[in-house]
Amino acid sequence: MGAGLQAGWLRGMLFAVGLWIAGCERQADPGARVREFFEQVARGAYAEAYGGAAFAFRAHQDAEHFARTVREVGLAEFAKAQWQPAVVEGRRAAVEGAVQNAAGVRSTLRVELVQEDGRWRVSVVCKPRNVARGPDADLFSSIGRQRGLNPYLYPAAPSEAELRALVGGELAGLQRALNAGSMQEFHAHLAQAWRERATAKGLETAFSSVRDSGFDLAQVEKLVPLYDPAPYVDPEGLLVAAGYYPSAPLRLFFSLKFASEEGRWRLYGLDMQLR
Repeated sequence: MGAGLQAGWLRGMLFAVGLWIAGCERQADPGARVREFFEQVARGAYAEAYGGAAFAFRAHQDAEHFARTVREVGLAEFAKAQWQPAVVEGRRAAVEGAVQNAAGVRSTLRVELVQEDGRWRVSVVCKPRNVARGPDADLFSSIGRQRGLNPYLYPAAPSEAELRALVGGELAGLQRALNAGSMQEFHAHLAQAWRERATAKGLETAFSSVRDSGFDLAQVEKLVPLYDPAPYVDPEGLLVAAGYYPSAPLRLFFSLKFASEEGRWRLYGLDMQLR
């Protein structure tokens, strides 16, 4: 073999070995696989992201349902997430990341991976477990699935008329509680997470400024709210409705969040301003 051929052969071998090492390094890092997965999702390569996931992940839904759920829960935004270092335990790993969407809503995801066929593959995409979501927060779980959709999106996002009644009804309910001088009934119908972090007495203190303002919240049930941004379901499965009512002489600005519990939307958070 001539010197030129030998040199070319050696360079080719070194290049191939370099590619192999780079590939092994990439697969050895679960965080790199997570970033790759969400980059694929962000550019709409749903079939590629789905095909590279773990067998158990794909067993929960077909490619069509995967793509639909990705769009509905806004997972594309997590391509810009700040991911923490991976926690590896044998052939399993977990990576958590945080992102803030265009509306300013902060969300956190936990991605679990397993090693299959010599590479890391996404097996679970979930919200960190807490009392608000119960023991299983897997966004792609088949448990309770209807028509292949994410169970955390049920009940379905309400229509414009239903949302108007929902938001106005909650504000009117708060006004009734203020008029009665007791938050017990209002507190009892809140989402579990809010009930557990706030007492009825605490709510009385929190909304005392609304009571003292003399503004009648019940009047907004007759008004049409103006939303900004448009109502949406965030990556954590919360229905978010924010905007204002064209009330006079002061406008009522609001931001309400609802959690899905027992087949209905329950109030999870409420913020208001008069100006």
